[in-house]
Amino acid sequence: PHSADVFWNQARHLSDEVINKITHLNAMREFRYDPFSVLGRENCTVGALRAQAGHVVTEPALGLGGAAPERDAHKPVTSGDINRMFASADAQTAL
Repeated sequence: PHSADVFWNQARHLSDEVINKITHLNAMREFRYDPFSVLGRENCTVGALRAQAGHVVTEPALGLGGAAPERDAHKPVTSGDINRMFASADAQTAL
């Protein structure tokens, strides 16, 4: 949920043209989809999309079952946790 803020802190020195290519223009071209024509440009800003998705829970979900990686229970599971779990697993632990 914070990726837009992180991106802005890293890219604010770039031109609007470059930022637009990175954030949406390239994807719109590749997927041949224009959300502005469907939703309106004003409804496609970070603020507008966050407001529309206010009911969506963005906190990491813990304890959804499956093999339990060894980790700090107060932190989300990371890709490193998963890689270590797979490296130490055998076929019987997946059953």
